[in-house]
Amino acid sequence: MKTVFLALLVLSSVGIIISTLLMEPKAEGMGSLSGQDSNVFGAGATKAKEALLNKIVVVSGVLFLISSIVLAAIS
Repeated sequence: MKTVFLALLVLSSVGIIISTLLMEPKAEGMGSLSGQDSNVFGAGATKAKEALLNKIVVVSGVLFLISSIVLAAIS
């Protein structure tokens, strides 16, 4: 049982990291000074992609929280 929750903890943390890295920055940052486009997926990135990544982060975060609490209770 402990192994299942440990695997769930690792998978949820990897899901949070990957989906956060794929998100678009909310501010232009230093790229606006030189005129660079910071969009990884091209100019046609849709809001559906951002919504999907937000849902993945939320679900992974909840799974991370639950599995860490259960692992702390088991140990």
